Amino acid sequence: KPYSGLKGSYKRKPFNQERFDAAMRDLLERYVKLEQYDDASHALTTGDACKVNMAGYMATADGEKGEPLPNAASGDDVEVVLGEGRYMEGLVEGLEGGKVGETVTVKVRFPDVSSISPCYD
Repeated sequence: KPYSGLKGSYKRKPFNQERFDAAMRDLLERYVKLEQYDDASHALTTGDACKVNMAGYMATADGEKGEPLPNAASGDDVEVVLGEGRYMEGLVEGLEGGKVGETVTVKVRFPDVSSISPCYD
């Protein structure tokens, strides 16, 4: 049954170029077409994507490799797009400059749980 006799109004928010640009960058990164880079001497830089095999470990009190983390912190052929604010602190910085076939040890810092805002009210 159709509604009739209803009236409504809305107020359009002003256009925000900064938010629009951020949304466009996000879409471009999300739907980018990746192409293989054949030069094995190419060092990874911001904006590059790479596939990595990762194994996560907790650090001991003296900063050495400790107990393995759950599988969620590990994996093979994990695609990483080098860019600011996408991953845990230290991951991108540790991969930048890397080349195909190299093995690197990257130390990352998990975010402080108390500083994370809940996703609900």
